[in-house]
Amino acid sequence: MSTKDLKRDLGKVELFGIASGQIIGSGIMVLVGLGIGMTGKSVNLAFVLAALFVVVLSVPMLFLTSCVRLRGGEYTQAYVLCGAKFTGFWTAVYICRNIALSVYAISFADYFLSLVPGLNHKIVAVAVASVFFFINVFPTKYMAKIQNVMMVVLLIALAIFIFAGVGKIQAGYFESDFMANGTTGFLSASAFLTFAVLGANGIFQLGGECKNPRKDIPFVLVASTLGISVVYALIGTVAAGVLPVAEVANQNLSMVAKAILSKPLYLFFIVGGALGALATTLNANIAWVTKPLIQASEDGWLPKKLYSGSFVKAA
Repeated sequence: MSTKDLKRDLGKVELFGIASGQIIGSGIMVLVGLGIGMTGKSVNLAFVLAALFVVVLSVPMLFLTSCVRLRGGEYTQAYVLCGAKFTGFWTAVYICRNIALSVYAISFADYFLSLVPGLNHKIVAVAVASVFFFINVFPTKYMAKIQNVMMVVLLIALAIFIFAGVGKIQAGYFESDFMANGTTGFLSASAFLTFAVLGANGIFQLGGECKNPRKDIPFVLVASTLGISVVYALIGTVAAGVLPVAEVANQNLSMVAKAILSKPLYLFFIVGGALGALATTLNANIAWVTKPLIQASEDGWLPKKLYSGSFVKAA
């Protein structure tokens, strides 16, 4: 199947939903507290600096994608730069690396069972993974529409946390526990929190299905990374400002959420926030992780029976 068989129907909106869903994972529920433990109330600024670090690290890829359309994503890069033989080894490593996708489904089952106990953990994990795999059997534009709906719910949950907490931030935010461990602690927190704002680079794999990848992919990567970092900074401000820093340091967001939200809103925050973050991340990963493998199958490194291009042609 040639590149022309792919339906190029992903625009900025679809890419932004995929990238943002990839960035926002359940880690935000935990990493904010760890960041507060490193730098205190300046965790908000640490998130912004972390996003700038991620953008800088992405500069080589930004230049590359602004020049060429890369169908097959990382696989194509390996093929062009290192030759056909290297891509066989690269494909094997790539498969091993992405086995970890199952962690998202397992984590989803953990959160889900905390709300609906008594179900079989493995069945729930397999079921949710299967649902998103089925969604991604169809052309990527359909997956992107579902992703955008889930992103709206997720952002509403995070917005509820922010707006409910802003009015409860204690006075004198910058007077104590700001830059709690000095410049070293702040920079350490920024470096650590890059893990919370990574992920948008996954859209590089979707170059073959974008309307205008050379403009849209660089724009969406920078916009989604910086935009989500601002949301995280606001979450960090609430998390560090409502309760004493000593109480919230190294704790997850549920402690602050319980303090500022009513029970119904707290449940929505857990469902829409934690479960929503895991769902969008799993969906986005399944969407892009297969693109290099499709190209590897067509090049003969994997059995071609594992891939049928019929549903792509029908897009």
